[in-house]
Amino acid sequence: MINKAAWRVFPALLIGFSLLGAIPVSAQLSRLFDVTQAPLIPGDRIRVVMREDTEVTFFGEVSAAGTVPIPYLGEFAIAGYTPEQAGERLAEELKKDLYNQATVNVTLVKKGLGRVYVYGAVRNPGMFQIPDVGGLTVLQLITQIGGLSRWANPAGSFILRRTHPDEPHERIELELDQLFAAAMPNTEMDVMLQPNDILCIPGLSGGLFDFLSVEDAEVYVVGAVNSQETMVYFAPGEQRTLLRAILKAGGLDTYARGNRVRVVRFTDNNQRQEFTVDVSAIIEDGDLDQDIELKHGDMVIVPRRRITL
Repeated sequence: MINKAAWRVFPALLIGFSLLGAIPVSAQLSRLFDVTQAPLIPGDRIRVVMREDTEVTFFGEVSAAGTVPIPYLGEFAIAGYTPEQAGERLAEELKKDLYNQATVNVTLVKKGLGRVYVYGAVRNPGMFQIPDVGGLTVLQLITQIGGLSRWANPAGSFILRRTHPDEPHERIELELDQLFAAAMPNTEMDVMLQPNDILCIPGLSGGLFDFLSVEDAEVYVVGAVNSQETMVYFAPGEQRTLLRAILKAGGLDTYARGNRVRVVRFTDNNQRQEFTVDVSAIIEDGDLDQDIELKHGDMVIVPRRRITL
């Protein structure tokens, strides 16, 4: 005879197992996170109790500085340690000068909202909160901040993570270019963020803080190039080199005199400067030492070769 109560539970179990089966084991494990054993962060609500002296107690939130006030000790740094580690550190400190025996219990009462930080070539860099339910992955965060800027280098992205305040940050390499390569994002490569993680997206120029430059730039490219447009635009943070400007203008045409390309610049005090660059050597020989940085308002003149009949 079938137990009706068990039968009502069985479909739910079936659905649960089917959902788990649809998620790769690695993805399941990456999302198993016991908050009671996680390192404490600012905003966590905790309870501190000492067995041998009931006056040594605390109930409240870890401060923004990562400390809690403990009788006889004052502000005590606790962030970055698990509750068990924090209890052991407190016990050791109390036994130094105050007690022969100290047994301290630190209990997490409520997990505070963790924060993550985003630097680099993204549309909205800054600080973001981790939801209190479900956590936050790199892909979800990038969606939340509006995506990467057009001068971002996703292949060079990484996370800086520090699990202990006395240890240096660990660098976790990401493969965002592969994550976004397919028509559907490869979620198996997605990474679950932890509180205080720093997501770093460098720009094409290799700089991490290109987003601090909000100025764009325009240069004029005239002469023997394939584009009919004379104005070339560089976005904020984009590397502004002579070769890039010529490529944006369609490249040198068949009759270009590439070894005599001139750059004309006017300084702030209206003084004229002129440089002659062998762009052919840059293109043909990869001589990047000759590729100069351009400034807003520069004019690039590509002369034509004389054709004799």
